[in-house]
Amino acid sequence: MVRSLQILKEWIALQRRGYHKHDGFPEHPVRVGNHVAYFQRNITAPVKTPKASTPRTQPKTVDAHEMLLERAEIPDSKHAEANRRSIERVAKILPKSHIRKVRGLQFVSLIGGDADPSAPKDTMGSTDLQKRVITVRADQGAATISHEIGHILFDSMPELWMLNGDLFEEMTGTGKGFTTLYAQENAMEFFCENYQFYYRQPEALKKRNPKIYNLMEWFFKRAK
Repeated sequence: MVRSLQILKEWIALQRRGYHKHDGFPEHPVRVGNHVAYFQRNITAPVKTPKASTPRTQPKTVDAHEMLLERAEIPDSKHAEANRRSIERVAKILPKSHIRKVRGLQFVSLIGGDADPSAPKDTMGSTDLQKRVITVRADQGAATISHEIGHILFDSMPELWMLNGDLFEEMTGTGKGFTTLYAQENAMEFFCENYQFYYRQPEALKKRNPKIYNLMEWFFKRAK
C-alpha cells in the first residue's frame, strides 16, 4: 500500500513538471506555449457572427414586345387594338437589338397635309432620326413600323451606305428586282423597304432577288 502511494505521488509530480502522459516525455515548451496561446485566444475572443449576405436582385428582363409597348403612344381610337397587335407582330419578327434603338413610337390619325405641311398628304409613317422617334398613321400596321425602324438603323450604320447605294444604282439601271414600287424612290427608301420585306418574308425575298437578300444578311450580321 505504501509502495502504491509512492508511485502515485511520483506520477503526479511528473505531470506537474510537464511530462506527456502518453509517451513519458515532457512537452516541448514552444508547443506548450502555442497551446496556451491558442486556448486563450479562442476562449477570450468574442465570437464573430458572419454577416448575412444580401441577395443580389437580378435586373428585370424586358422582352422586345414590352420594350416597344412601353415606348409607344397609342391613342384611344378604333385602331388602338390593331396598333397593339402590330407592335406584337414587329416584336416577334425584328431583333431586340434593333427595337432597342427606337426611343418612341406614336400613332396618329393623320400625317402630312394640315397635320404636318412638311410631309406629303398620303404619308404612312415618318421618323425623327435625331430623336429616334417614329410616327405612324394609326391605320397602318407592322410593315410600316418595320420600315420606319429601318430608317433609324440605316442612319446609324454608315458602312452600309455605299453597298446599299451601289445595289440601288444597279437595279435602277435595269428597272427590275425591286421589292416594292416605293423602293425605287431613293437609296434610303430602297433599304427600308428591303429591310421590312426581309424580316416579314425572307424566303420570298431570297427567291425574288438574291442580291438584296445577301445584302440584308450582311447587314444583319453587323447591325447591333
